[in-house]
Parts: sequence; C-alpha cells; structure tokens
Amino acid sequence: MSGGTLSSNVSDTLHVFGKYTQLSNTTLELNTDARCAGRVRVGGYVTLAGGKLHVKLKSGFRPHPGAIVNVMDTPAGIRGRFASITVDGYRAMPVYTRNSLYLLVTP
Repeated sequence: MSGGTLSSNVSDTLHVFGKYTQLSNTTLELNTDARCAGRVRVGGYVTLAGGKLHVKLKSGFRPHPGAIVNVMDTPAGIRGRFASITVDGYRAMPVYTRNSLYLLVTP
C-alpha cells in the first residue's frame, strides 16, 4: 500500500491473499472487538516500511488493562515495523513475533 489509508470494519478476520506491503506514507486503520474481529491475516510476507497503524475499538469493547490484542498474522513472516501505533483511548506496546503482531494495551 502506498499513500492514503486502508480502513477495515469487517465483522471477522480481514484476509489478504498474497503479500502485504505498507510504505511510510500510509495508514492501516482497523476496527476491532473482544474476538479480535478486524485483525488482518495475510497469506504471504508482510513488509512494513514504517507507516501508521491506527486501531479503533468497536462500540462497547473496552479491553482490560494488560489485554493482548492480535492485529496481524501471517504464516510467511513479518519484516519491518510500523513507525507509529495508536489505539483509541489506550496506550499500546507492540509485540512483534516472526509471524504475528500483537498489541499489549493499557489505559
């Protein structure tokens, strides 16, 4: 993705077949709930060359302090990092693994 915002408001997992690349001048905006609906599952490699991740919480979803929210996974691997990550109303610490990105959220 190059330039602009990709916004997802799906009621389940957003599937991206193939690879996903996000450049520095872009934003990925996800709307999630307690079931992690709205997370992104990518079939191929994920390449993050900066950019922003903005996570919105669906109506009524208020994670407890220390909750872990799964926002992205892939069997192929994640390369790179987001330049900034925000979760509306919370602080978020990213936890990158080889195949997933989780957010540890605190008020």
